[in-house]
Amino acid sequence: MARTKGSKSRPGTKKPGPKPKKLVNQGRLPVNWISKSREECSFTSNSNVLTSDIPTSAPALDSIRDDASLGDLVALVDTSEILEEDISRASPESRIVEGSIDEEEWVTDDEEEADDDHSDDEANLNEDEEDISDDISENQSGSSTTAVKKKQFVHKYFLSIQSRVVEETKEDDSKLPSEYRRGTFWILPPDPFFALHNPTTEILALREDESFDYDPVMLYLPKVFLWIPHLLVDDRLKCTHFNCSGKLKSNGYPKDPPARRVVDLKRNFYIMSSLYKCNNRHCKKSYSGHDSRIIRQLPLHLQQEFPAYLTHRSGISKDLGDVFRPAIQNSVGPRRFQKILRELQKLTHARLEFQYLNYINSHRANPTMQETINPPKFKEFSSYSDKDGYAGYTPTAQYLRVLYTAMINEMRHLIDKQMMVLEGRVLKGDHTFKIIKHLGRIGGSPTFLAVYTVCNEFEEIRTQLLVPTKSLNHLQFSFEKMREAYTMYGHDYPEIFFTDDVINDQGFLTSIFPSLSRDVAPLDPANIINNNCEYPILSIPENVTTSLLSTYNDIQRVFEMLLRNKRMYIYLL
Repeated sequence: MARTKGSKSRPGTKKPGPKPKKLVNQGRLPVNWISKSREECSFTSNSNVLTSDIPTSAPALDSIRDDASLGDLVALVDTSEILEEDISRASPESRIVEGSIDEEEWVTDDEEEADDDHSDDEANLNEDEEDISDDISENQSGSSTTAVKKKQFVHKYFLSIQSRVVEETKEDDSKLPSEYRRGTFWILPPDPFFALHNPTTEILALREDESFDYDPVMLYLPKVFLWIPHLLVDDRLKCTHFNCSGKLKSNGYPKDPPARRVVDLKRNFYIMSSLYKCNNRHCKKSYSGHDSRIIRQLPLHLQQEFPAYLTHRSGISKDLGDVFRPAIQNSVGPRRFQKILRELQKLTHARLEFQYLNYINSHRANPTMQETINPPKFKEFSSYSDKDGYAGYTPTAQYLRVLYTAMINEMRHLIDKQMMVLEGRVLKGDHTFKIIKHLGRIGGSPTFLAVYTVCNEFEEIRTQLLVPTKSLNHLQFSFEKMREAYTMYGHDYPEIFFTDDVINDQGFLTSIFPSLSRDVAPLDPANIINNNCEYPILSIPENVTTSLLSTYNDIQRVFEMLLRNKRMYIYLL
């Protein structure tokens, strides 16, 4: 059989098609559901909820149903957005402003949390996985596409907040929302006890399915930070576009997504900001209220109220950042910190679910007459990462690693300033090679050879640099700047410098700091090597007794004396 020209397959074989795209973020999710025996409860097939048919004498809820089907226990991670879809894919009609808005300033991230069992390669995925969402949208069916476009509960909750704030600022002469009049930026949900006993009618109306008598939807409400800066300053905000002298005017609120998610220690919150548009007809540039260029125009004491460090599509709270920095500095790496953060957030979710189950248990143990005749329906508590429920999220270790680098880079000028004001009359410098093993390589060769560190007599780092060789010539610029800092702040110049290569380093060090050679008589290196030095050899004083500890009992006896704080002689081991 003749082979087709240009074909590499054997005769009679089918040419292989394209490889299927790799599934991303596929893993197990804990399925949280109310369990009882098969005679006491049953799941509906379409809504996965529990219907109670229990008489007055029914016992309390069991922990887990052992004979549950595999389909009830296993779920795949949903990689769709918490807040519907990416702003870059939103239609122009869904946006509230005209012109282009900087996506990086107010769009949410589309990275899902990494499962605890993921490998190191999966944990190092970049946070901006736009290609993943593209692949998912291409492979979804028509019914799935309809489900993605459906507004989720958190999304509808944010839109209801925006509608309320718009009405309040129109009706009130002070033009301030009710939160600002009460002296707070936060829109806080009710505590779980009051949320379960007195659910808000407006919140219950946002549910997709209103057929349940008991619904934990009130426990899903997150905290929202309301940020409308133009209401808090007297001067109008300015447009920061190049060569534009226009002023900014309020232009409503974003709709898709309506808020920015911020990762916190125990539970994430959201920042809802107003939009602004330049009144210059030649500019018409749009901004979000949490844009750094807008925040820098505010008074410093108002800037300090902003609660988060924002990244391209997400952010972390300042409280989390305050814990993250000392954790990294005390040998808790980003991967370990990510596991700690995930544990804290899952614990918060589990406690809310447990409180909801106890609430249901109390009602089922003491039902009313109406509940005995018509048993109520209890909706199960959503899983941690359910986008239409609790909507939990934990960033990856790679995201935290990049974020920490960015945070330190932002504070670098402050760190340099702090190092400049440090003095030191006794300095010591040395190379270390441990950190180089953790740096990247180019062509199999390390970019740097060592890290050179200079400390003062208080063990404070005065200078630290990555160097390609052990030669001190690479440190010429840094040492000159250190000398300038000594002069600028009026410090006494160093008098002693400890190094492990005195003969080769003394020329360079004395050229930078002539004070090191003041009142110092140089010695001939040949005399030092041949022990022909005029100075006496150091000896042990006569009033000091020495002993050799060669057995376990002798060593044990000496240390027992040390622990009893008794006077003893110096022992040479």
